[in-house]
Amino acid sequence: MGILDKAKEMLGMDGDDAQNAADGAKDKASDAGGGMMDKAKDAAGGMADKAKAGVDKAADAADSASGGKFSDKIDSGSDAVKSGLDKMGGNS
Repeated sequence: MGILDKAKEMLGMDGDDAQNAADGAKDKASDAGGGMMDKAKDAAGGMADKAKAGVDKAADAADSASGGKFSDKIDSGSDAVKSGLDKMGGNS
């Protein structure tokens, strides 16, 4: 007798009862997780414009500090960050 069988016996469940309980718990966890993910995406989307402005400001400062020597790399990096922000906010 395996550990799962012992647990079922202790809980007085047959195989179908245990499966139904597991499915119910999975659904509840999925619903809760999905709700939190939606809230996080909404928050990220609401702050995306401010974050992008910060990325632009940091890129400008880096470009200025390097004397424009790495402008193409800085622009490429800042574009990648802003693209990532768009994806997080659901604006792909």
